[in-house]
Amino acid sequence: MKQNKNLLVSLIAVFAVISLLGCVSAAFNVAIDKVEVNDKVLDGGAVAAFAGDTLPIQVFYTSNVNVADAKVKAWISGYRDDIEAVSERIHLLAGTSYVKTLSLTIPGDLDLSEDHALYVRVEGSTGFVEKHYILRTQRESYTAELIEVSGSENVKAGSELQITLVLKNRGYEELEDMVVEAKILETNTAVEAYLGDLVSVDTEHAEDAVEKIVNLKIPSSLESGIYTLEVKVSNADVETKAVKKIVVSGVKDTTKVLITGKNQAFDTGEAGTWNFEIVNLGKETRIFEITPETNEKFAVKASPSIIVVREGESKTVTVEATSENEGIYNFAVRVTSDGKLVEKILLSAKVQGGFFDGNTVLAISLAIVFAVLLIVLIVLLTRKPKKSDELEESYY
Repeated sequence: MKQNKNLLVSLIAVFAVISLLGCVSAAFNVAIDKVEVNDKVLDGGAVAAFAGDTLPIQVFYTSNVNVADAKVKAWISGYRDDIEAVSERIHLLAGTSYVKTLSLTIPGDLDLSEDHALYVRVEGSTGFVEKHYILRTQRESYTAELIEVSGSENVKAGSELQITLVLKNRGYEELEDMVVEAKILETNTAVEAYLGDLVSVDTEHAEDAVEKIVNLKIPSSLESGIYTLEVKVSNADVETKAVKKIVVSGVKDTTKVLITGKNQAFDTGEAGTWNFEIVNLGKETRIFEITPETNEKFAVKASPSIIVVREGESKTVTVEATSENEGIYNFAVRVTSDGKLVEKILLSAKVQGGFFDGNTVLAISLAIVFAVLLIVLIVLLTRKPKKSDELEESYY
């Protein structure tokens, strides 16, 4: 009986030694030298981690034997297998030290009311060695998560895009005065809405999530294409955002530009004019900019250069051109709105020499000078000369 008791005590002592050294196979002579998390050596104390963070875990170990297909693992005991981090397989050489860095993501929904166990293991084809540490998780004070951002991915220009979002408070503290903003990044179009306050997830009998629907107006002038929708939720303490792509089907431009007589002929020194109407058939007021394209030898200006046309109305724009040089000039007038081209009008002007153009004035000036000189010459030639032998009368 005494022998059995001594044997039992010996077995308990052996198991105690094994538990202190870790689980080591006789043929698997590998030792874990140290483990670091965030560049800090774990020495038996609890490991702090924030929900949603990714822990960089460095495992330093030494192999005293050759081991085939060895790998390093880290995981949280008693939780889902999908948060396990595993290295690639390597061949360990006897008398060699190694270091392996693993990235272990802490789930955002991990139960923070109790401690967990963080296990680190080196294993091979003949056995394994492992260590474990206390993992104490907590949440950031101010953090929010956009759980859902949904809405149609195809929308027509001029319509409204309905966006549904679900926001959850993942932090310890209450989030006050939350505001949501939805906008298309390629334009200045945006909409804002007030969400209110969100209590923390640890608050009993209170909602820590909120659902909100906002409607974003898509500009009617938007061209067809793929655009980026950004939904941002923020307050004084936190900001979180989500982006998604939407396809906009642009409507046909509702602006009409009417013009008659695109070709004009006028003399040098005079002005040619073109009148055209800008008609807005859309459902919103638009601003148009009229910009001539020409060269320095042919002066063109538009009046007015910027006009505001209400929906269903039209306005007249006059383009005036002048030149001192004869020739045929082709030029264009661009009509733009919101920085986008509405229409490009091609015009032509034939400038011809008028009666009082530069050459004519020069010719007339030369003719006048010649006529004056001719008259002076005739006067000089017809003037009667004074006789040299004519006696002068004298009185005494």
